[in-house]
Amino acid sequence: MQRVNLFPNPRMTSTGTQPRSIDATVVMNGDGSFTIKNSGTRIGGYATFILDLQPGAKLHAHSVSTFTADATNMRGARMGVRAYSAGSLITQTYLNGVKGYNENDLDFTVPSDGKVTIEFRGDKLVDNVRVSHVIIEDATTWAQAEAQAVGGGLATRSGSQEPQGPSSIMGGR
Repeated sequence: MQRVNLFPNPRMTSTGTQPRSIDATVVMNGDGSFTIKNSGTRIGGYATFILDLQPGAKLHAHSVSTFTADATNMRGARMGVRAYSAGSLITQTYLNGVKGYNENDLDFTVPSDGKVTIEFRGDKLVDNVRVSHVIIEDATTWAQAEAQAVGGGLATRSGSQEPQGPSSIMGGR
């Protein structure tokens, strides 16, 4: 099983694909994460990436969000996928009132023009949201890798000691 991360800047470097931001400053940390620093209290900060993908592909998007806000005063960070041309929402995830480490997982089908926007958002009451481990891959290989994970660790390829989880498909160790 060959896993391929279709996210354009998995190491989150300042020289790779950069996000568009709304009501925020986005800092590419260079360690596989970026930070959304909200600049106001209107809507909460957004970081969006525009992707050209294979039309009709069935994909899985994964990310990890971390923040420290009081769980009683926020709706939580989210990840969403939109059809770029129409701007219509394909799918999204909310983390209602959960602070700390949160995994976001979405399955989606790429629209016929192949363009999607993947967006990450923090709540308006949270100063900073750190997003890491962003993976976009074929939904089938994601499901196979999840099924092979044993004991909470990462599965390895047959005859290999190389992990088949986020670090290996993100290009790092």
